Amino acid sequence: MNIYHGFKFICCCLTPYYDERDLVDIRCQLTQADVPWEWMVDIANDYFVTPGLWSGLKSKGLETLLDKEPYQYLHTLHAMNLERNTHLRHQLIEAVRTLNTAGIKPLLLKGSGQLLQPIHEDIGNRIMSDLDILIPMEQISDAMDALMDIGYREADITYETQKLHHCTPLIRPGDYGPIELHRRALQNEISHVLPTGKIWEDARSNTINGIHFFLPSPTHSILISLLHSQEFDRRYDPRQFNPRALQDLAAMTMRYSEEIDWSKIYRSMKDNGLEYLAGAHLLSANRLMGMPLPSGMIPGLFSRFLYIVSFGSMNWSIVERLSHRALKLSTHHISRRYGCSRRLLPLTAYRMKYLLSLFKRLTNRV
Repeated sequence: MNIYHGFKFICCCLTPYYDERDLVDIRCQLTQADVPWEWMVDIANDYFVTPGLWSGLKSKGLETLLDKEPYQYLHTLHAMNLERNTHLRHQLIEAVRTLNTAGIKPLLLKGSGQLLQPIHEDIGNRIMSDLDILIPMEQISDAMDALMDIGYREADITYETQKLHHCTPLIRPGDYGPIELHRRALQNEISHVLPTGKIWEDARSNTINGIHFFLPSPTHSILISLLHSQEFDRRYDPRQFNPRALQDLAAMTMRYSEEIDWSKIYRSMKDNGLEYLAGAHLLSANRLMGMPLPSGMIPGLFSRFLYIVSFGSMNWSIVERLSHRALKLSTHHISRRYGCSRRLLPLTAYRMKYLLSLFKRLTNRV
């Protein structure tokens, strides 16, 4: 079993889309005598989906087929993550209640929203590092003061947050994670693709346990997930596609299938030269998670190329290096690098300029 097949097997366990044939396939692989569990768990750990692997197997009634050692490891890790996320949920509820008392109704981003409105079968499924809370720009100072009044303080960090999309993380002794108050939903480099004002306009109001908050619309939740996966996760993983992001995409699509405006998602990505990324993620979710492709969303040639080379890079490093160079020629990267128009003529000219600079660097090394 190579890395790709191990990756695909994990995705099959994670996905909410499956039928009896899929269960038979997973069952067959689980009962093989030479399943490389230590290696498989390493892959899951690398992608922070180990608790989700247990949750996925259990939801499909397959956890009893595990060998004793992986059974105990996955079960224990899931139990620890469930306990942690339960504490994070209580922490989040307290923080939102405090903000409400200060006259602030926040918007919960990414994993924070899932703690109060889960998209997976249990809240122990997803590993979370912090609580992301979007605050109206004019209320940021009041929000910081309100949370500091209940014991939070700014973490000691080595980077400057004044120009970032979030404030300095807030920590409190005894808590299970920091709170990040966001000025904008996305990092500055990609915030123009989905402006924060648009997210606020379409946000949905919720009331749970006496607290009041907003959640992004399902359409914007998927856009945020796609953009965050590209601009954050890829810095650490040149293979592009994190199974945690694909699992979230599949779960949101299943839960909100009638409410997602796929044409708006595609248009937002296309207007910024990122339609290939949306197509590649949908293709990956389709091939690896069994998620149906949305009507009218047919991945193009570049999306298919990106999918093939990204997963090819798992086994062949040369494919990884070549794909990295090819992505530098995309509309998004060229227009951002040179500040040029996305029209064909200037794009072609600046692509040639970029290729020329590469050629010069190569000849200087010889």
